[in-house]
Amino acid sequence: MPGEKIRNMRKAAGWTLRALAEKTGVSESYISQLERGLVDPSVSLLRKIAAALEVPVASFFDEDGEPPLITRREDRRQARSGDGALSFSWISPQGEGLHLEMVEVHLQPGAELQGPAGEHYVNLLLTAGSLRMEYQDTVADLQSGDSVFIPSHTGYTLRCTGQAGAAGILCTSHGEEHP
Repeated sequence: MPGEKIRNMRKAAGWTLRALAEKTGVSESYISQLERGLVDPSVSLLRKIAAALEVPVASFFDEDGEPPLITRREDRRQARSGDGALSFSWISPQGEGLHLEMVEVHLQPGAELQGPAGEHYVNLLLTAGSLRMEYQDTVADLQSGDSVFIPSHTGYTLRCTGQAGAAGILCTSHGEEHP
């Protein structure tokens, strides 16, 4: 039932009924009834709840508790830098225990993305434009179709050098083991 899944996700996020109600524009009592299975939500409300909780709508209907295998473009979690020079769209499903994260990233001309050093590996496939990449003592110019693998504990900087911007798929493998 979607209501039970919504309640579990709301609680996992540390939100009260009131907080979810405020973020979705419905009453606290309606959210309570929804979570208890007393009312059926509209598709529009499910989309609002999914956006607030930053999960795909499909995750409310997954029967076995596993993340959905399909992430529809319209269900992707989106983010944008404050100045709009960087935008991100999560390709991989959202969920605890996932060790691989795929993100479509777009950089406006001159934009810079800094990746912190951490316990993860990063692989970037540049799908459009050109980038200058700096990590450790390495500087590399990347063109559309190029890819780069960055080992764990290595910070990096990507700078868009093309006039039309750049786009790519950034894959991060979490954990200490090599992917």
